Amino acid sequence: MSTGPVANVKAGIERFFPERQFYHRSLGEVRFISLSARNQLGLVAVLVVFLFWVAYASVNVVFKQQIISAKERKLTMMRQNYEVQLADWQSSYDELNAVLSMTQDRFEETAKEFTLRHDQLSNFKSRHAAVQDDYDSLRARLAERAENGTSSTSAASSTLMQAIDLEPTERVSRIVVDRRQARLRDVSDVIRSVVSGREGPFHKDTARFSDRVERVSTELEDLEQSRAWEINQLEEQATLSIEEYEAYLTETGLDLERVAARFKSALPSPAGGALGIGGPLVEFGDDADFGDIDLTYHDRQLLRIDGKLERLSSLEAALTSIPLAMPVSNKLRKSSRFGPRRDPFTKRGAHHSGLDFAGPYKSSIYATAAGKVVHAGRRGPYGNMVEIDHGHGFRTRYGHMYRVKVKRGQQVEFGQLVGLLGSSGRSTGPHLHYEVWFEGKVRDPDKFVKVGRHVLKS
Repeated sequence: MSTGPVANVKAGIERFFPERQFYHRSLGEVRFISLSARNQLGLVAVLVVFLFWVAYASVNVVFKQQIISAKERKLTMMRQNYEVQLADWQSSYDELNAVLSMTQDRFEETAKEFTLRHDQLSNFKSRHAAVQDDYDSLRARLAERAENGTSSTSAASSTLMQAIDLEPTERVSRIVVDRRQARLRDVSDVIRSVVSGREGPFHKDTARFSDRVERVSTELEDLEQSRAWEINQLEEQATLSIEEYEAYLTETGLDLERVAARFKSALPSPAGGALGIGGPLVEFGDDADFGDIDLTYHDRQLLRIDGKLERLSSLEAALTSIPLAMPVSNKLRKSSRFGPRRDPFTKRGAHHSGLDFAGPYKSSIYATAAGKVVHAGRRGPYGNMVEIDHGHGFRTRYGHMYRVKVKRGQQVEFGQLVGLLGSSGRSTGPHLHYEVWFEGKVRDPDKFVKVGRHVLKS
C-alpha cells in the first residue's frame, strides 16, 4: 500500500465520495448505475460552476441599472475633468494672446515715444551745434583779423579767462525710471505669472515668449538709459556754454540780463512767427504741482534743456553780434585809454570817451561787427568819422580818419574796411579814436577788445 500526499488526497476523496450504485427496475429487469468518486467529483464541480453562473446572472440582472448608472457617472466625471482642463488651457492661451496684444501695443507706443524723443534730442543737438558753429565762426573771424603782432597791453591790465574743461560724467543716478519702464516690467511680471501658474501644451511657447519680451524690455531699458545719458550730456554742455558766454559778456561791463533780453526778443520763434502763442505765466520747478498734469523727470528735463538752449542762443547771438574785435591791426599800439585822463590840449583833467590807437597814416580801419552806417563824414572834434549801428542798442564810432571808405546807409560786414587812419578833427597826431555805445551810453571799448581776445584764446 503506497503512502504519500497523492495517496492521502485520493483516500480523502474516496472517503467523502465513496462509490455509489443506483438501481433501476423496469419491466422486471433490474439495472444499476455505478458512480465512482471521480465521477461524483466532476458532477460537484459542474454543479458549483452552474450555481456560480446562476448567482452572477442574478446579481447582474438585479444590479444592472446601478452598474450602468455608476459607469455613466464615471464617464460624466471624466468628461467634466477633461472639459475643465481644456478650458484651463484655453484660458492660458487667451491670456497669453492678451498679453501679446498688450505688449505689442505698448511696444509700439514705446517705439513712438522713442522716435519722438529721438527727434527732440536731434533738434536739441542741432540747435546746440548751430550755436557752437556760430561761436566757432566768431572765433574764426577774430582769428582772421589777428595778425602776427600783438598789442602792447600790460599783463597787469589783462584778465585772462579760460573756459572750464570738465570731463563729461555719466550721471546715471539722476535717471528717474518713468512710467514707460514700469509698464515694461509689468508686462514681464504678467508673463512670468502666466508661466509659473499654468501647465499645458502652451507652456513652452509661453516661456519662450516671456524670454523674448524680457529681452526686449531689457534692451528698451538700456536704450532709455543711453538716451538719458545723452540728454544729460547735452544739458551739461549747454550749462557749461551758458556759464562761459555769461562770463564773457559780464567782462564787457554790460548788464547781462538786459543784453540777453534784447537778443532773446530778436530770436525767431519755433513756429517761424506763423502761429500765435501766449497765456498767463506759470513758472515751475522740479517739485511744482501741476494738478492732473503728470510731468516725468524726462519731461521736466526737456523743458529745462529747451530753456537753456534758448538762453544759450540769445547769449550766442549777443556774443557774435556785439563789437568785440580790434578795429585796427594788432601792430598798432594803444595811445590813450577810456576814462579820466589829462587832456592833450588843455592839460587839465578830462574824461576820454573812447580808446585811441596810434599808428602810421592810412593804416586800415575795420568794422568790429556787422551793421548799418548811420554817419560817414565830418563831425566836429571827431573829424572824419564813421558811425555804425549794429542793432540791439549797440553802436561804434571811428574818428579822426584820413579818409572814409563807406557811405551813409550802407550795410557793412564784420571786418570790412571802413576808412583809413589819419589825424582829422581834434587830434595831435595820426591815430584812431574808437568808441562803443550801448543804449545811448558810451562804454569802455577796451573791455570789449579784451573779451574778443579771450574768445580767440579759448
